[in-house]
Amino acid sequence: MSSGFGPHSGASIPLGELFHENSKLPPRISSPAGVPVTAVTPTNGIVDTVAKVYRTGARIELPPLESLPVDISTVLEHRRSVRSFGARSVTVGHVGQLLGWSHAVMRRTGEELASGRTAPSAGALYPIELYVAAQGVPRVSSGVYHYNATDHALEHVRTDGGVQTVHGTSMYPEIVSQASLVVIMVAVFARTCRKYGERGYRFVLLDCGHVAQNLHLVATAIGLGSVGIGGFLDDELNDVLDLDGVGEAVVHTIAVGWPAP
Repeated sequence: MSSGFGPHSGASIPLGELFHENSKLPPRISSPAGVPVTAVTPTNGIVDTVAKVYRTGARIELPPLESLPVDISTVLEHRRSVRSFGARSVTVGHVGQLLGWSHAVMRRTGEELASGRTAPSAGALYPIELYVAAQGVPRVSSGVYHYNATDHALEHVRTDGGVQTVHGTSMYPEIVSQASLVVIMVAVFARTCRKYGERGYRFVLLDCGHVAQNLHLVATAIGLGSVGIGGFLDDELNDVLDLDGVGEAVVHTIAVGWPAP
């Protein structure tokens, strides 16, 4: 199989190129009334709510958000990938700041609840769910948690060696085993694809990138180090979170901790 895009024989079209071609918007056609419309057919699938909730496990309320201590220009200047972490503990306050400023549902003065978040999302559908494999965080037992973006809380998903299992799925265990947190980014594809069809898959991956950049920038702002790790065993990591790997699947991971001295 060809390794990239470009000229190739008909029998060796890269899968990425096939997807790119098949997720293009079709030419605009005219309705019977002569009004231009775009022929996009949403995919079938379960209609998901705006966010997942786990009601059976322990719940950890995260501290309210506080203003970040540095300005955005300083954060952008100093953001770098960090691949070596020290033993200093990341506090539950840091976890709250990291997840909240990156992906929480923002409450606004005079409104009971607003659906806006700090990252843009196609159609404001927010298909990305965040999970955290935490170790060595005071007040947070070692385990895997789901971030409830509406209530700004961690919901327990599993312990039973879950963190070590997450580490074992990574192609870079020497990095993630040092980290206090591994943020696991999960896509709920139906949220976006039921509206945008095949093209929705592009939008889901763009959404993941928006949230990932937030996570890196907020980590930098509060003094933490982070590195994105796209190399992981998909099926094994999906199994840790009890995901089917099709309708819901892990699409990215980010290791977070205090930079090594």
